[in-house]
Parts: sequence; C-alpha cells; structure tokens
Amino acid sequence: MQINNQIKPYNPNHSIKEAVISVFLSNPIIKPLRFKSLIETDFKDKFQQFEPLKQIKFKFLGEISNSNRPEQHITEEAGFRFSHFENGIKKTVLQGLNEDHRQFISFHSFEYTSWKDFLNNFKFAITSLSNFQSDLFVTAISLHYIDEFNWIDSSNPIDSRVIFNQTSKIIPLIFYNSINSQFNLITEHIENNKKYFNRIEISTESNFSQIIQISHNISQALDDVITLKDLISLEILEEILSTAHSKNKELLQDILTPEIKELINLKS
Repeated sequence: MQINNQIKPYNPNHSIKEAVISVFLSNPIIKPLRFKSLIETDFKDKFQQFEPLKQIKFKFLGEISNSNRPEQHITEEAGFRFSHFENGIKKTVLQGLNEDHRQFISFHSFEYTSWKDFLNNFKFAITSLSNFQSDLFVTAISLHYIDEFNWIDSSNPIDSRVIFNQTSKIIPLIFYNSINSQFNLITEHIENNKKYFNRIEISTESNFSQIIQISHNISQALDDVITLKDLISLEILEEILSTAHSKNKELLQDILTPEIKELINLKS
C-alpha cells in the first residue's frame, strides 16, 4: 500500500502542528497589562488581539465533598497574550506569564512555514518586549516542536512500523508491537561545556483519534543571568535556538522511516 493512503501529515509540506520558543525569566513581568499599548505601536500589523491572563489556583482542605469544596484563589493580572488570526483561526500567539515558581515569555506558531521565518518573527516580537521592559533577565531558553500525523487507513489500526524506524537509537522495540503507545524520555547532556535537556514524547492513538504525535522539547539553562536585550544583541539567543533546531531534525532523522521523511520533506 502506498504511504499516502495510510498516513497524512498535519501540513501538506511538513508535519509541524505547533512550534514554540520560550524564554524563562529570573524576575516577574511587571504590570503585564502595560504591554497592551504595543498593539497600537510595534504590534499593530502583527497581532489583532490583546488579552490579560488570569491564574486560578485551588487549595484542597481535607476531603472533597459538596459541603467542603476546594478554596479558589484568582490572580487577576498574571500575564498577557497577543494573538494573530487568519479567517478566524488563531495562527500566532505571544504571551508572558507569571506563575508561582517560574515566569516566562513564549512565542507560538500554529502555521509554521520555515525555520527562518519562525525565528525572525520570534526575534521581532521578543525585541519589542525587551525594548518595552528593559529589565527582563533570562535564565533559560527552550524550543518545542509538536509534529502530528493522521492515520487514514481505516481498514487497519495504526502500524508504528510504517512511521517509525525500527533501528532507531531512541525508540524501544516494544513500542512497535502495540496499537496504542506513549513513550516518554527525558535526558540530560553536556555538549561543548553546555548543559541541555531533551524531552521526547511519542504517542499513537488508534481507538478514537487515529493520531500519531511527536513532542520534542530542547531546553538550555544559561551560564549566567543576562538581560533579554543583551541576549539578542550578542546573538547568543540565535545560536542556542539554531542548535536546538538542528537537534530536532537529528531526532526526526533517527526515528522516522525513509518514506515518512520524504513525505514531510525532511532534509538532513
């Protein structure tokens, strides 16, 4: 059977459903609602919507019952979100969020075209934010890709051997002998005296959605805290992200079959 009759990638030109770059901050984002003014200046041609973000936390006190419900605490000004839409569909999101134990800014693309475009759009957005609040100090950076395929061979359950390379250095052999699987792997590496983490999740779902998904997150802590503006101007940010992008391609080269790599136009 031809591969096109068995599986369909998320996009006609590739399999990327979502791409995310995150920068983690050492200090909270001050008064997130202030950033709304950017939609009238730097972001007027980039985003159509600004939303304040709330954080809702529940505290459980003893056994949960109708008379003893969890205590709810709402932080009204926890962050912000800028969104870009096309034909009513959300295509790009830029958000900043203060959580209890971390604060971060993330840039999400739901219509990925190329690494160059994605990186340039992120750099434009993050530069505008750093100009607006100069004391954003960065501690770590991550790149996250979610690739997705739809199994369209309705006469057969998902066959992992069609999609995934059985000689992969990463996927265990038992994965190929199951209809529904979820494989998770977190590893820590040191390369060129730099420490980074690899988080990989591969799942197949035959019962309902007929979906195959690959989630890959590469994160690196910085040697020292540095302002976001300096991180951009010194080109450290682009260097880290380009390396992470290459590692994502290396992963896909290892775990996918030649037919799938050709289907999604994966180049070495």
